[in-house]
Amino acid sequence: MSSKKTFIFIAFTAAVLMAFGFQNSSEHKVLFEKAKFTMETKGDLKGAIKLFEEIIQKYPDQRDYAAKSQLYIGFCYEKLGLKEAKQAQKAFQKVVANYPGQVEAVRLAKEKLSFILKAQTGADRNDKQFRMRKLWENLDVRMNNLSSVSPDGRYIAFTDRHGGDIAVLDLFTKKRTRFTDNFSIFGDVEKLSATERMSLIKKMKYASGSIWAPDGQKIAYGWSSLGIPGEGGCDLCIIPLTNPEPRVLLHSEEFPFLYPLDWTSDGNHILAAFLKRDMTGQFALVKVADGSIRMIKQLERPLNPLDSALLLPDEKHIVYDLHQEKDSSERDIFLYSLEEGKDIKLVEHPANDFILDLSPNGKKLFFASNRRGSLDSWIVGIEGGHLQGDPLLVQKELGGINPLGFDKSGSFYYVKDNWTSNIYTATYDRQKAKLKTSPEKATQKYEGSNLYPAWSPDGKSLAYMSSRLFGSEYVWFLCIKSEGADGQKEFRLELNDVEPIKWSPDGESILVVGESSFSHPGIYEIDALTGESKELKTFDPDFHWVSWASWSPDKRKLYYTIQKHDESLEKLPFTLKVYDIESGQEQELKSGCFHMSLSPDGDWLSFERRNLETLLNSLYVMPSSGGESRKILTLGEKETFLTSTWAADGKGLVFAKYKDDVNKCSLWQISLDEEKPQKLGLEMKRLNYLSLHPDGQRMAFCSSTLSVDIWVMENFLPGTKTRKESKSRQ
Repeated sequence: MSSKKTFIFIAFTAAVLMAFGFQNSSEHKVLFEKAKFTMETKGDLKGAIKLFEEIIQKYPDQRDYAAKSQLYIGFCYEKLGLKEAKQAQKAFQKVVANYPGQVEAVRLAKEKLSFILKAQTGADRNDKQFRMRKLWENLDVRMNNLSSVSPDGRYIAFTDRHGGDIAVLDLFTKKRTRFTDNFSIFGDVEKLSATERMSLIKKMKYASGSIWAPDGQKIAYGWSSLGIPGEGGCDLCIIPLTNPEPRVLLHSEEFPFLYPLDWTSDGNHILAAFLKRDMTGQFALVKVADGSIRMIKQLERPLNPLDSALLLPDEKHIVYDLHQEKDSSERDIFLYSLEEGKDIKLVEHPANDFILDLSPNGKKLFFASNRRGSLDSWIVGIEGGHLQGDPLLVQKELGGINPLGFDKSGSFYYVKDNWTSNIYTATYDRQKAKLKTSPEKATQKYEGSNLYPAWSPDGKSLAYMSSRLFGSEYVWFLCIKSEGADGQKEFRLELNDVEPIKWSPDGESILVVGESSFSHPGIYEIDALTGESKELKTFDPDFHWVSWASWSPDKRKLYYTIQKHDESLEKLPFTLKVYDIESGQEQELKSGCFHMSLSPDGDWLSFERRNLETLLNSLYVMPSSGGESRKILTLGEKETFLTSTWAADGKGLVFAKYKDDVNKCSLWQISLDEEKPQKLGLEMKRLNYLSLHPDGQRMAFCSSTLSVDIWVMENFLPGTKTRKESKSRQ
C-alpha cells in the first residue's frame, strides 16, 4: 500500500472511530465518507453504489446527503463506461426529480444530463449507417501530443504541451485533467531566480506514447528528460486513474527513449519500443507485475514515433509498420512471429502503408494507404499470422491524420489538424514609424498553404514556398510571382522540411534549405528560370535543423544556423556558421544564435539569443567576418522574437515579437543608433518570416493559424467481441 493510500486509510479509520462517539444523527455522514472512499480510493464502483443507495434508503430525511448520494451514484455509473450510460442518466434524472431544493446537486446533475443527451443524439441518429463525426473543434493541443482513446470511447490520453504532463481529455464534458504535475518542483516560482528555474526545468520529464490498459483504468507512458534526450535515463510508467500516483515500472539508462505500444489482452504485459538516440532499438515485452523485460526483436531501421506496433490476439505475432528503406518516407506493414523469430511483409506496396489500429477483436487490420493517389483507409482480415482476402476501401481522402484507435464498440477515433498560412504585403513609412497601407494577401492561389516570402534583389519578384497535400504526403512548391507577368512560375521540389528561402545577390537563383532524403538536411540552389536544383552543401544526419541560410554578396560564402540532436537546455540551441563554397572550409562564428539575418551589404549579421540566467531574449549584431557582438535590444519577461530582418539601408532592424498573455504578434523597428524600439502599428496572429523590399517601403510576411479537431468514424465494422473475449474462446 502506498504512503498516500495508507494516510487516507488511517484518516478514514480515525473518522469512523470518532463517529461512534457521536449520536446517530451523524452516522449518515460517516457512511457517505465511506462510500466516497470506496469509490475514489478503492476504485470499487459497484460497492460504492450499494453504500450510496443505503444512505438514500436509511436517511431519506437528510436531504442534502441523499441528493449527493444519488448524484454520486450517477458518477459511479458514468465511470463504469458507456454500457452503463443509461443507468447514469437515470441516476441524474432522479436528482433533478426528487431533490429540487438541493440547488448545487441539481445543477451538477443537469449539466451531466446535458452532456449525455448530446452524446446520445450523435450516437442514436442513423445508428447503423456509416458516418464520420467531429467531436471536438479547435482543440489547443498539438496533433502529435494526442495518443489514444479509452476503451469506452470517452477519454483521450495526451501529453500536455505546457508542462509535458500525462493528461486526459473528457469528450463528454470537454474538460481536461493532468495526472502528473511537472510544475510542482518549482514551488513558488516568483521567489526563484532565473538560474534556479533553469536548473529545475532540466529536471522536468516529458510524457510520450500514452496508451490505455484493456480495463480503461490505467495508462502506460514513457517519461523522459526535457534536457538532452536520455540524460538521466528514461522511465516506463503506469498511472491508475482512480488514484493517480505514477508507478515507475522500469528505468533505463541504456535507451534514451521508451514508447509503450500495446497491452496484452489480460493487462499483464506491455509491448514497448526501446530506442537509441538514432531511433533504432528493440521491441520488448515488459511484465507489469515486476518490470522484467523480454527483448523480442532488433530494429535495424529507425522507428518514427508515428510508426505503430500491435499484438495480435494470439499474442504470438506482432504487426507493425516501418520505413521501406532507411532513407525512405514510405512505410510497409510487417508481421513478426515471436515463436519463430521471423519477419514477413504483410502489406507490401510501393505506396505508403501504415497501421491505423486492429479491430476490437483483433481480427481486422485497419490501415491507411496512398496507393490510389490519396490517403485512404482500408480494412482486411487477419488471423493466424496471415491476411484473409483482399483489402477493402473504407474511406477516401482522409488527409493527414493522427490515429487514436478503436473503442470497444468498434468506433475509430482520429485527429486532423487545420493549419493555415498566408502571405501578406503592406507598405510602411520608416521615418514616421507607421504602416501606410493595410495588409493584403499576396496571392489567393492555394490559400492557407503559403509561407516563407522573399523579395528579389531588384524588387520585381516575390518568391515563396507552398506546401500542398498530395495523397498522404505534403509536397513543396517554389513559387515566383513577378511584376508584369501573367500568372507565376511554380517548381515542385523533391525536398522535405523546407526552411525560409533567400534570393541570390544576382537574382538568378534561390537558396533553399531542406531534406533531400529521410533525415539528411542540405542547402540547395534553385535556378529561378528553370527550377533546376544544385546541391551546395549537405549535413550529417546528426544535424537535424539547419536554417536561415544566406549568400554573401559575392556568392562565395554561405551563412546559416545549425543545431545538433544532442544539444540540450544546458546549451543555447543554435550555432551560427559560415561556409566557404570553393575551399569547403566551415567556420563557427557564434554559438547560441537563431533567427540569423545578413545585412544588405553583407558586412553584418543580426541574430537573437536567450540568456539562461535571466530567461530574457535579446537582439544582437556582429561583423559577418566574426568578432565581438553588440546587444541592440532585450525584450521583457514572457516576450519572444518571432522574426527579425535588416532594413533596406542596413541602418536598423524590423522585428515581430510575441507575448505569452497576448494572442497576437506586433511589428516593431529599431535603429542601430537608438535604444528605444518603435511600434509600427501592425498586429496579427503568428506574424512571421518577414522580408523587406529593396525600396525600403514594402514588406511581405506570413500570418498563420493552427487548430486541431477530433473525429470519430462509426458503423463500418461488423459486430465483434473484444480481443480479450476473442482470446478466451480460442
